[in-house]
Amino acid sequence: MLQAMRASANNIWIIIVVLFRRWLPPRSTSGLLGRAPVTSTTAVASVNGEDILATTWYQATQNLEQTRLSAAIRASPSTRDSD
Repeated sequence: MLQAMRASANNIWIIIVVLFRRWLPPRSTSGLLGRAPVTSTTAVASVNGEDILATTWYQATQNLEQTRLSAAIRASPSTRDSD
């Protein structure tokens, strides 16, 4: 009886692998996993009909990150000893 259960479990795994292998390629080529490569002229968003390019978005996020990092450093207590 145990051997029969093991044999049926093996068949189930084979079916799962075959179904997964058939399902993966259509999904990866359908555009569901991503789009074309992002270039400097790729629009990542559109606000009020105006496209926001990838380079603009990356610059804005880097500037915001630097601003917040600088503010956090100024707000943190100093660890230097006073002379």
